[in-house]
Amino acid sequence: MAAGSWTFYNDFKEHLAKADVDMNGDSFKAVLCTSGYTPSAAHSTLSDLTNLCADSDYSPFTLTNNAVTETGGTVTFDTDDINYGSSVSITAKYAVIYDDTHASDALMCYVDLDTGGGSVSSTNSTFQITINASGVWTLSG
Repeated sequence: MAAGSWTFYNDFKEHLAKADVDMNGDSFKAVLCTSGYTPSAAHSTLSDLTNLCADSDYSPFTLTNNAVTETGGTVTFDTDDINYGSSVSITAKYAVIYDDTHASDALMCYVDLDTGGGSVSSTNSTFQITINASGVWTLSG
């Protein structure tokens, strides 16, 4: 699987600038969308997402060990790998992270799980998204 880079939703950048989200204290979740979803930077809330994956052994994943750090002027948001379980049967094209604490479930960012044009799937096996060693995203001047 050749996953792409995480892409911010436009409104989330504004939420960061206005401190409408607490990167250290809010609860963030990741959901999966099928290839029927067309990402748009203009999407802003969980209700804007279409074609969410649905299966009896799948549910949104709560991100764990979230950390915001600053080194040399670069701020990084990092989290543990996203693991939907070891016996999941699912097919997905996109993963989306959103702020579950925010009143509107503000969308943070999304990633194309297969930049080769396809989707990724598991059949009664592990479905995990490995977070880059450099974190989910960085901000620098």
